[in-house]
Amino acid sequence: MINILLVGFLIVVICFVPVMLAAKKLDAGKSDLVSSVIAVIVGGIASSTIAPMLPGANTNALVATLYVFLITGAAYKFILDTTYVKGIIIALIPAAIWYVLGIVFS
Repeated sequence: MINILLVGFLIVVICFVPVMLAAKKLDAGKSDLVSSVIAVIVGGIASSTIAPMLPGANTNALVATLYVFLITGAAYKFILDTTYVKGIIIALIPAAIWYVLGIVFS
């Protein structure tokens, strides 16, 4: 039971807290944990369904990554009540943290 709670806590800390902290740092209108959880879920669903349909996403990983950041930034714009540029920056900050954690733990 403690393992399940520990894994749940780590998921919240690793996935949702960086988005919440970036939103607070950039003065987003909604920067609480619930809004961050909803933003991450909606951004992930939107980017995973829309990005593969755009031209060049299936053949070029860099283009696909760019599409994902642009789509996720748009989702963050509406859910976290901020500007589009700040939404993209909010999407970039946690991604950089996740890439660094992936490199450290690999």
